[in-house]
Amino acid sequence: MNRRILFLSVLLLLCSLLAPLPEAEAGPDPKALAEEIARELGKKFRPDQLTVTTDGSTAYVEARGAWIDKIRIDSLRLEATLKPERAPVSGDADALAGLIASSVGELTLLEKDVNGYFAKNEESGFTGLHFDFTPSGFQAKGIYTASFLFTFRIRLAAQGVLALRPEGIILDQVAMFVEGLKQPDSFTARVVSSVNPLLEFRDIPFPVTFKRLTMTDSEVTLTGGPKRLDQGATAVWKRPQP
Repeated sequence: MNRRILFLSVLLLLCSLLAPLPEAEAGPDPKALAEEIARELGKKFRPDQLTVTTDGSTAYVEARGAWIDKIRIDSLRLEATLKPERAPVSGDADALAGLIASSVGELTLLEKDVNGYFAKNEESGFTGLHFDFTPSGFQAKGIYTASFLFTFRIRLAAQGVLALRPEGIILDQVAMFVEGLKQPDSFTARVVSSVNPLLEFRDIPFPVTFKRLTMTDSEVTLTGGPKRLDQGATAVWKRPQP
């Protein structure tokens, strides 16, 4: 082979080896992503304050005073898996569904916030419905407006447990009493159906897993065991002051 051709071939080979490699496509900026998730969660759940930490593929969320299904949630934690290809956020109801693929959560609902909700809302047919939580369940009392052949108001007392179901927290194993007399199952089922679910999950626009429910004298906690994210970019969202 001609020496000049050999030299040129070697030179071209060296140039190709030494040429800079094309830059890998940059992933989403974790800080901007954290701010985006915080903004969308803030608009959806209207908490007093929330914090989002993300490494680009996972997000960890802590919120205080959020609202789900018109009931105040004292605390909310989420460990969310983010979608690798996220749709542009448009500010509509599907924005969070376009960001979050799945999550495990933990939320705490206070007895006083449940009672505060029913003190202002009578869609269930109850007036002054009041719950008393215990570690083993609940007791409740209130005035129920019933319509059969005519409309009448009944002072009811009830006891039962709170149960975790895919659709939300429900009243379960309920026994209902009028002036100390236990009522028929058919009547109890009708009244309970007007309250259930106590807290509905369909207001959450992405999948959340809760595995167990526990109660104390003042609160109920659902948890799926979310884990904190130790590293990543963090953003804080606060409810705008009126």
